[in-house]
Amino acid sequence: MYSNKLKSVFMLGLIIVGLLLAACEDESRPTRTPQLSLVAPTFAPLIDTLPAPSPQAGSSYAPPPTPADIVSGSPLPRYQIFITPPPLATFEASRNYGYSGRISAANLKPENLTLINGVPLIPYIAPPQTRQPTPTLLPNYGTNGRPRVGLQIGHLDIDKLPDEWAALRNQTGGSGGGYTEVQINYDIARRTAALLISRGVTVDLLPATVPPAYTADAFVAIHCDAVTSSSPSGFKLAHYWNSAIPKTEDTLVNSIYSQYEATTLMKRDGSITDGMTEYYSFNSAYRYYAISKATPGAIIELGFLTNPNDTQILVNRADNVARGLANGIIVFLNQRPPFEQREKPIGLASAIEARLDRTPIFNTADSGNVIAYVSRQQVFTNYTENNSSYGIWLPILEQGGFIKKSDAAVVSITR
Repeated sequence: MYSNKLKSVFMLGLIIVGLLLAACEDESRPTRTPQLSLVAPTFAPLIDTLPAPSPQAGSSYAPPPTPADIVSGSPLPRYQIFITPPPLATFEASRNYGYSGRISAANLKPENLTLINGVPLIPYIAPPQTRQPTPTLLPNYGTNGRPRVGLQIGHLDIDKLPDEWAALRNQTGGSGGGYTEVQINYDIARRTAALLISRGVTVDLLPATVPPAYTADAFVAIHCDAVTSSSPSGFKLAHYWNSAIPKTEDTLVNSIYSQYEATTLMKRDGSITDGMTEYYSFNSAYRYYAISKATPGAIIELGFLTNPNDTQILVNRADNVARGLANGIIVFLNQRPPFEQREKPIGLASAIEARLDRTPIFNTADSGNVIAYVSRQQVFTNYTENNSSYGIWLPILEQGGFIKKSDAAVVSITR
């Protein structure tokens, strides 16, 4: 018994000595930063608490917590956050994000087209020859082998879009509740960036113009909804309808859905629009200023600015909104398989090609009236499929139409 007591005292002494030595270590010695494993899928815990932002005097609209101003790895200029609502915010009904198959013809206008029995004939328009460079596939694209995430502030500097997207330069976004969409998009993006940076993620805050072939571990375009009625509410997400990495983008969308819903307690809005699934910054065969085909992309509509309850959450609970979005991205990054097992981008994309010299385009899916003719071999990279026709977007006329399946062929083009 006496021997056992001596052993216990000896072991206790060793523990005390070890603790004293640890306490006396040189505090100037650099602490080893945990590195992201290229094999293990989990790299960061979820965010449970937030630093409390201090409201600006005379305003309940709080600035983002630090270090929101520190956005590493971005060559883009910094912007000032909007704090004060504009004196007058008017609803803008135009919500056109752009379409993947849009072919520009700067020298042609509707009034210059040849008419056949009063119906315009659209001459053959060759697709753009400029393509994105092929991205190099890496385990992670951020600093020091960390993940990189691009957060696009929807509609910010939309008037500075390149000529490729000149038709969208007037799409300044919606408004409601005394706030413009850009204000909310910007605030939530900066808060989300701060939280991701706190977890070691390299973050790029991007305006409306995306760098050519932008490549990252995830890209999220941040937007808000706005309609003429105050009834619609909720949030929604989507990725490109013709994704090069559909399974990966499904995971990204579902991860954000689950975390954003759980954190904000907002309901899901099921009205996914073409403007989301055909979002102009998503990768496509003929887009240059867009994310690369290796970048998982999603667009989120945070809520309806025209719904008082949604606006209250987006403005007064912006920290929770950002936490839900940041955690969704973190869950996605955590769930990725080892690099060698990740989904590889599809190299080809399907398109519709007109088969007749004067292929008729109708105004409805079941024929209807002829609204235009297109030339043989005209290619449409964006289309929807119906029972007997394909829905396409007409260049020059800038409107939708339908081409019969018997008058078209599905072809493969290089992404």
